[in-house]
Amino acid sequence: MYQVLIIQDVLKQYRVPLFTRLHDKLAAADIQLTVAFARPDKNEQLKQDNCLEPPADFYRLIPVLRFGRITLHRVSNLNQYDLVIVEQANRHLLNYWLLLRRRFSSRTRLAWWGHGFHHQGQHYGWRDKLKSRLINKADWFFAYTAKVAEHVEQAGMPAGQVSALNNSIDTYEFARQVAALRQTGTQQSGTLLYCGALYEQKRLDLLLDTAERLFAQGILQKLIVLGHGPLAHLMTPRAWLDYRGPCFGKDKARAYAEAALVMNPGLTGLAILDAFAAGLPYITCDLPYHSPEIAYLEPNVNGQLVEPDAQALCDATAALLMDKDRYTQQCHNAYLSSEKYSIDAMVSKFAAGIQACLQPRNQP
Repeated sequence: MYQVLIIQDVLKQYRVPLFTRLHDKLAAADIQLTVAFARPDKNEQLKQDNCLEPPADFYRLIPVLRFGRITLHRVSNLNQYDLVIVEQANRHLLNYWLLLRRRFSSRTRLAWWGHGFHHQGQHYGWRDKLKSRLINKADWFFAYTAKVAEHVEQAGMPAGQVSALNNSIDTYEFARQVAALRQTGTQQSGTLLYCGALYEQKRLDLLLDTAERLFAQGILQKLIVLGHGPLAHLMTPRAWLDYRGPCFGKDKARAYAEAALVMNPGLTGLAILDAFAAGLPYITCDLPYHSPEIAYLEPNVNGQLVEPDAQALCDATAALLMDKDRYTQQCHNAYLSSEKYSIDAMVSKFAAGIQACLQPRNQP
C-alpha cells in the first residue's frame, strides 16, 4: 500500500469534505492518505473557519513555529511516505528541506499544490521568480485551475506531470437548500446579492454606488449583503440595502434563493461557486488581483466581466436583467458550471494525479 501525506498550514473547514472524499477514493486504490495540519495563530483563529482538532483518524496535528508569516512545520517520520504534497508557498520553510531531501536521493516524491504565481498583486516580482525557479524541482504539480496549469508548464514543468484540479468546495447541500426555498416563490427579479468579507479589495464602493444607480432607475429593489469585516461600517441604512451580516447554512441559502444575480465587483475567489450552485449569473470587474477561480467566469456565458466603473456595472447589470432570454440562458449556464467545477470532479482529478505520480519512473 502506498502512503501519501498532504501537509496544510492550517485546516480550513471547507476543505474537510474534499479530504474525506479523496481519502475514500484513494483507499479504494490501495493508497493510504494522511493529512497533516497545524493550529492557526490568534489572528487566523478570529476567522472561525479553521479546524483546531483532527476531524478524523487520518489527520495529524503537527507543531509549527511561526515568525510572522514565515512558518516551520515540524513533521516527523517523513520517510514512511511515498509522496508528500505541500502548498507551493515561499514562506513555508519545510518546503526547502523537502527539496533538499528529494535532491539527495530520497525515495519520497514531492508535489506542489498551488496557484503557480502570486495572484493578489504585481506579477513577476521576486516571489513569482522564486516560485518559477522551483516549480520543476518537484515531481508533480497540482494546479488550482487550468490557467495555473498553463503557467506551470510554461515555467518548465512537463505537461505530463501537471494536474489541473479546478479548485472547488462542496456545494451540493447548499444547492439543494436554495432549490427547495425557491419553490416557495422567494426569488425576486429586482434583488441582487453580495456575499463575502467586507474589506478594501472587495470594492464595496463600486457595489454601493452601482446599487444606488440601479435603484434610481427602478431596476433594483433590494441589495442583500452577507458578510463582515473592517468595512462593515459602510453598510449604513439605505432604502434598498438589506445588510444581514455573516450568514451560513439555511440563512445563506435563503438569501441566494431570493436573489436574481450575484454582484461582487472586487476580488473573486471560491464564492463564485456558490453563485453557480444557486444558478445565478456572477458579475465582477476586470481587476488584476482576483484569485485563480476567476478562470471559471465566462463573460456573457455564466456572468459578466466589466470595467471597474460604477456606470459600467450599472449598464451591464441592467442590460442582463432586462433581456429575459439572455438572463435565463446565463442562469442555466451558471448551474452547468457548478457541475463542471464540482468537488467530485476535483477529487477525481486529484486522485488520478496522485496515482500517476506514484507510478514507477522509466528513468532514474
